Amino acid sequence: MPVSQAKTVRSVLDACTDCDICRFLMDESCLLFPELYRLYDKEKEEGHPVSEDELQRLSELCTLCGLCPCPNIRGDVIQAKTERV
Repeated sequence: MPVSQAKTVRSVLDACTDCDICRFLMDESCLLFPELYRLYDKEKEEGHPVSEDELQRLSELCTLCGLCPCPNIRGDVIQAKTERV
């Protein structure tokens, strides 16, 4: 995974978990958010950062459906997906 892509996905993870609203708001309508919060919870429990492979798989879960309530998160996920190409 390119460094910039990992950094972008990590910034999405950090921003979303700092807010925490989508943990329950998007838990059934989106593939990305349940996994994002699962990885975050695992990171906090085990004390190990989310790996680059896990971050890449996380970005692959986004279907670009546009349901994210935060435009900056949508933009960052799109950016991460395009950085991979």
